[in-house]
Amino acid sequence: MDQAQRFRQGLLDAASGVARTLPEVPPDIVEDRLVSFDVLLESLGGDWRLEAASLLRAAAERCPDAERRNRLLQAALSVEVGEPCGRTPEGLTAKEAAAASTVGMEDARDPSDAFTVRDFRLGMWIRVKRGFRDFDGQEITPGETLRFQTRTYFHYDGGHTLYFEEKTIRLAEIVPENVPVIENRDGAYFEVVRAGPPDPTPTQQIRGS
Repeated sequence: MDQAQRFRQGLLDAASGVARTLPEVPPDIVEDRLVSFDVLLESLGGDWRLEAASLLRAAAERCPDAERRNRLLQAALSVEVGEPCGRTPEGLTAKEAAAASTVGMEDARDPSDAFTVRDFRLGMWIRVKRGFRDFDGQEITPGETLRFQTRTYFHYDGGHTLYFEEKTIRLAEIVPENVPVIENRDGAYFEVVRAGPPDPTPTQQIRGS
């Protein structure tokens, strides 16, 4: 399995994990999880929509609450026809929230503020300040600028899976070396930037072609 295949499999596993939690999470979190599901599905592409819809239907079958079951069935139908299945409290789709997050970033956070990976929000551009190895041994180098999509959390090992447009980073609280990265102590590892990396120059485009 090559890197691209591993990335897609990771996204599918995360989508499955999000769907499995939907019958049990508190009512006020359901829509947030559906927005996260949309983010993952957007990265996976349209080929996965039928499988994604089946994940939501399976979750609906496990819902003891009729109202939530109907909501998940409605979400499954939306996914099937290519529409967003969740909206933020402001009524925005995942794409709209990403655009709003980018536009409003100056007002939302000073890039010099320290924050943890739990504070990453859809659409944020995150710059790596200090290099580190993630849970899988992947080398993350200083200067990388990544656009955040969503995060999944696995309680049993304190596992944080961070999905960016460019790559996936996994960190676990059970690994002592990962803890300072997760907590971004003293703002040493990550910072928010108000714009992404500059567009490549014509020379860079030619070299990369």
